[in-house]
Amino acid sequence: MYEIWLGVNILYELAWMYAPLVCGVTIMLALGYGLAWQRGGQWRAALTRALTVASVTGLVSVLLLPTLTRSSLAEMGYWIDWLNLLLISAGVGVLCGLLVWPFAAMRQAGVCPLGKGRCGGAH
Repeated sequence: MYEIWLGVNILYELAWMYAPLVCGVTIMLALGYGLAWQRGGQWRAALTRALTVASVTGLVSVLLLPTLTRSSLAEMGYWIDWLNLLLISAGVGVLCGLLVWPFAAMRQAGVCPLGKGRCGGAH
């Protein structure tokens, strides 16, 4: 029972520590998807670009995440270490893909997310 309580307490403290980051990313997602929906983004056409960004980011994070925790790939000896690394990297990739998708959809539609004109043209 003590281990469960300790795990819940750690999750609670981590939630408070990363709350500003989570709120900021949530606001960015809401604004991006709101703008793309309002301006008629081409969602299906932009999906390949978002999936490409997600997969590249996920692969790069597999290599970078151990270094960020002052570890290395050579120190990963157990299967649970690899599973955690792959799942965290997949989460980073999915998040980056979700952040890129609305802006790629607006770009596919020719709508500039920063102004009233068309992308690539004079404003």
